[in-house]
Amino acid sequence: MVTSVHETSELVTLVFSGVTMLTAVLGTVVGLRQFSRQVRNRHLETAIQLRDKVKDFNLKHDLFSKLSDDDASLAQIDISERMNMLGTLEIVGLALKSGALDENMAANFFGFYAVNIRKSEYFLKGILVDSVYWREFSDFARRMEKHEQRQVSKSVKHD
Repeated sequence: MVTSVHETSELVTLVFSGVTMLTAVLGTVVGLRQFSRQVRNRHLETAIQLRDKVKDFNLKHDLFSKLSDDDASLAQIDISERMNMLGTLEIVGLALKSGALDENMAANFFGFYAVNIRKSEYFLKGILVDSVYWREFSDFARRMEKHEQRQVSKSVKHD
C-alpha cells in the first residue's frame, strides 16, 4: 500500500490536533477542579471567621448557657451588640441561601444560636425581630429549627 506524502502529512496533522485537543480538555478539567477546591476553601474560611465572631460573643457573654435557660440577664447585653450578633447570623443565612455554606455546617456552627435567640424573650428585648429588617435572620432561624427537627426525627428512627 502506497501512501502519498500528502496523506501522511494529513495523518500527522490529525494526530497532532487530537493530542492538542486532549491536552486542552485535560488542562480545563484540572483547572476547574482547582478552582472548585479554592472556592470551597474560601467558603470554609468565611464560615470559620463567622464562627469565630459568634464564639467571641459567646465567650464574652456566656451566651450558650444563658440561651439554654433564656436567662433574664440577656436583656442587659448592649442592644447594639445583640443586633450585631443577629447581623452575623443573617450573613450566615445569606451564605447558606447562596450555596456558599453547607446546611450541616451552618447548623453545627450556628444553628443552636439562631434557634435559641429567635425563641429568647430576653435576648430580643427591644429588637423588633419580626420586622422586615430582620427577615433574613428570622428565615435562617426557622430553617435551622427545621433542620434540627429533621435531625431529631432521624435519630429517633435509628434508635
